[in-house]
Amino acid sequence: MCMYYMYLVCTGWIFHALVCIMKPVTSRPANSERYIVCKGFRSEPGDVLRQYLTYVNLAFDDVHFGTTRHRKCIQHLVDLDTLKDDQEFYDYIYQSNCDLGQLQSLNLKKIQVFAKNANLRDERQTEIRTECLSIWDVPNELRSAPEKGDAGERVQRLLSHEPLTPLGECVPCDLDEIRKEVRSAYDYKVFVTGTLNMSTPPSLHYFYSMGRAHVFRWDGISNSSWKRVYSDDSSCPLQLDIPKDTLFVAEVLPELKGEGKGQRKMYALHIIDILFLYGEDWRKHSYNVRLETAKMFVSSITRTSRTRLSPIRVKQLYRIEEIPALLSNHLNFRLVKGCGSEPRLCYAADFHNHANCCHTFAGLHFVPYICKPWTMAYSQSQRQKYFYNIESKQSTYKSPGSAFSNSTYCMKNKLLLSSKNLSTRDKLVNLTAEMDEWIRSLMPWLH
Repeated sequence: MCMYYMYLVCTGWIFHALVCIMKPVTSRPANSERYIVCKGFRSEPGDVLRQYLTYVNLAFDDVHFGTTRHRKCIQHLVDLDTLKDDQEFYDYIYQSNCDLGQLQSLNLKKIQVFAKNANLRDERQTEIRTECLSIWDVPNELRSAPEKGDAGERVQRLLSHEPLTPLGECVPCDLDEIRKEVRSAYDYKVFVTGTLNMSTPPSLHYFYSMGRAHVFRWDGISNSSWKRVYSDDSSCPLQLDIPKDTLFVAEVLPELKGEGKGQRKMYALHIIDILFLYGEDWRKHSYNVRLETAKMFVSSITRTSRTRLSPIRVKQLYRIEEIPALLSNHLNFRLVKGCGSEPRLCYAADFHNHANCCHTFAGLHFVPYICKPWTMAYSQSQRQKYFYNIESKQSTYKSPGSAFSNSTYCMKNKLLLSSKNLSTRDKLVNLTAEMDEWIRSLMPWLH
């Protein structure tokens, strides 16, 4: 034991009735690891100990991060004479080092012998294992993976046999239809959608995980079944590792990096909404809360060291008044490898610091953030937002819980503004102008 740790043990010795240095059986016998167990904390000098250790920690910070980095490190916590004066403690430390050192030396020699002769076996390990399992009343059997079962049946159990909202194909709307449906700019959130390939319209899928790589998808059509997700499946080429009993809505998009012949394609999963995470139900929370929770979820399961796993993103939500800036700043025409010489409209965003990454732009999804009969409006006299019930004619500045859309309402009432007619830059500029004019009519106080 080095001197610094001996001083640390001495500090525990002073402020506790009993101090023990031990090496449990779960610790590898050939290493120098040991544990300090202190019992019977003496409360009277406790404040002194806290103040002293706080001072030591601040001194450590100053040595490593402050202006005194050039000075010597802290090597003493207790005066050496004080340590030697306590003969009982000194003898205990000495004997503990001798006993644990001899044990470590013996086991290092044992490892050396076994390393030189690969045919040696220690049969006592099997005997000890059998005896321990018998004492602990644990069956002496090899573990087997639990049965996975059918994905559809497991989803139904997770949903308590409530039906999932069919997704089907996203039916595109024109701007006039969007204007008729969207009465308040505060009632909807917007995100960008893409396509798996240029010949198919945008399509959303449910994804459910039984654990790790056992991930299944369903296209939301009632007569179809859940299909396993494989990396070599051309319709959904993903390699995923997701915790069990996680259910969400997402779309699969090929993300593009670079241009020309050197352009690289990487398939990614873009989460649009969550229903269950680790078996926890999130369906009744507001759309903003669900997406923020999805971001924390994705951050927790993202492993940069496993480069073969497909990236998982969470859709970036935009407010309606941000659409003109979105169309102007994040959309541009690029040559897409495998799509001929005609440039394609692409959406570029910061995908986890991948600044040059983009995907093809297929349109804008308008997702209802507020559900009917509620609507959200802006009071110019009070300069704040309020909620208005169309049926009861009531208004309130407080957020009514029933005003926010659950996951079912969002999927049933989402709208898609297609990019089918945006084949040139001039048409994109015209759409941006039309959007700006519409938003001015919805929110005149902003201009």
